[in-house]
Amino acid sequence: MARTAGIVIIGDEILNGHVIDTNSHYLFKKLWSLGVVTKESTVLKDEVHAICECVKEYSVKYDMVLVAGGTGSTHDDVTYIGIAEAFNEKCCLNADLCNDIKEFFNLTHVNSAVEKLATLPSSSRRHYNVFASTVFPLVQVKNVFVFPGVPKYLKLLFEYVMQNIIDKGLCKPQLKILECKDPEIKIAEQVSQIQKMFADHVSIGIYPVVDCQTFQAKIHVEGIDEKKINECLDTITKTLTPGVVAPMTTVPRQLSSDDLQHLDNIVNSSLEIINKGLLQYGIENIAVAFNGGKDCTVLLQLVTMAIRKLIQEELTITAICIDDPENFTEIEEFVEASVKRYNLRMLKFKGKIKDGLFQLTSQMPHIKAVLMGTRNTDPFSSKLKPFDPCDVGWPELTRVNPMLTWSYSDVWLFLRKYNVPYCSLYDAGYTSIGNRTNTKRNPALLDTETGVYRPAYCLSDGASERAGRG
Repeated sequence: MARTAGIVIIGDEILNGHVIDTNSHYLFKKLWSLGVVTKESTVLKDEVHAICECVKEYSVKYDMVLVAGGTGSTHDDVTYIGIAEAFNEKCCLNADLCNDIKEFFNLTHVNSAVEKLATLPSSSRRHYNVFASTVFPLVQVKNVFVFPGVPKYLKLLFEYVMQNIIDKGLCKPQLKILECKDPEIKIAEQVSQIQKMFADHVSIGIYPVVDCQTFQAKIHVEGIDEKKINECLDTITKTLTPGVVAPMTTVPRQLSSDDLQHLDNIVNSSLEIINKGLLQYGIENIAVAFNGGKDCTVLLQLVTMAIRKLIQEELTITAICIDDPENFTEIEEFVEASVKRYNLRMLKFKGKIKDGLFQLTSQMPHIKAVLMGTRNTDPFSSKLKPFDPCDVGWPELTRVNPMLTWSYSDVWLFLRKYNVPYCSLYDAGYTSIGNRTNTKRNPALLDTETGVYRPAYCLSDGASERAGRG
């Protein structure tokens, strides 16, 4: 049986909207991953009576209570007082903690603020993350665990909870996701019937997806028994209208903190290169290469982000593409939609890339650089640098390459994390798109049981990205 938890977030500043509560989401997510079921969560003002009554109730109803906020040194920090009253205890000065705080802040004497921080309910136990450079403890009173409200310190201390307090023997839940082309209202009745069939084993949720051109809903299937989860997924796929659910043998995994940190790192690195280029050449003197492919779609989104941050207003972006008569209709339609979405001044040129760049410099001689969505894994691109002048015999332009280090999976991580619209061909099994004469669906994405191709983001081996190119 899963353990249960109640969460209490304390702070006037949260209830009046001055501070965004990120602690709740962090605790929900971490507890779920450990197999602890969060049953209830409350946000309270800094009031002793309210804290006392809520903690008293939660400590009886749930296996553990996690409290965050109101443990500081000011007059309105009354969390410990409220918790002490919940258990008919008094608050007492903890001499050891008092001394620790004094030394940590390099104080010459103990003042009233230090005493406030070190005054705890009488039965308190203190736990520390010995690997973190912070003096603030995780305070335990009975089955109540009290965290500082500062998210950084809360996260450091929760690591201790995960490793040493929460039962490691708990069954960990699994979550798998199906993406659906129909809106929630069209599938709700059928999915509700399936939930009844699997009620003892899984929990199903349907959630609307907005501002996404491909899917209108996500179906979450959660449980402990992977076999039952997969049976449920299979039942949903077979029950709904054919083609409505994205055909996947493996649904996308949930993003870990490492995934998100990696994404932040590569995005920030790319933005630095783009910002450097915009400042060096001037926004009006740079063009963006955009042909409707996934890489340059990421590039266009990054450029838009960089410009908004630099000047905090919308600008017309100069974009160039090669007008290939053999282009897919879907590519042409996506490019036209992107012109409106990103407010582009689109220049289309005939011939090859080299011809197009000569035409660009002839029509717009003030353009000095072109932002490209090239990656090091692209053909003939392994030695490119972020700022690379065109080769001899080409126009005198600098190629700015902010995405050289991005992998295939990075591209899809970005597009899907931020719901960036992309060409519909990628949902039909294409992973690298040229034109109609040299591009086929990637055979690695073929579901041999159904004969349907999975979306491009399901390709697990980025090395086979160009398997559909002639």
